[in-house]
Amino acid sequence: MPSIRLALGGGFDPAFGGNLTMPIIAYSMKVAAQNVTVITVPNSGHWIQEEQPVALVKLLNNFFSAKPATETSK
Repeated sequence: MPSIRLALGGGFDPAFGGNLTMPIIAYSMKVAAQNVTVITVPNSGHWIQEEQPVALVKLLNNFFSAKPATETSK
């Protein structure tokens, strides 16, 4: 069974100028591994679990309760 990975990142980090998108991180995660889901958490910086705990729980519940997609090609 292929492993499924989740990459979460905050969408706001003052150290990087404020609002962020994650195209570079998403790209690098998808190059490093297969079956990667990348989600940007808005209004959160590096510490998602402290800054957006309710949103994080909802994202994790949705991710882990979803049925894995069947791999059709490699």
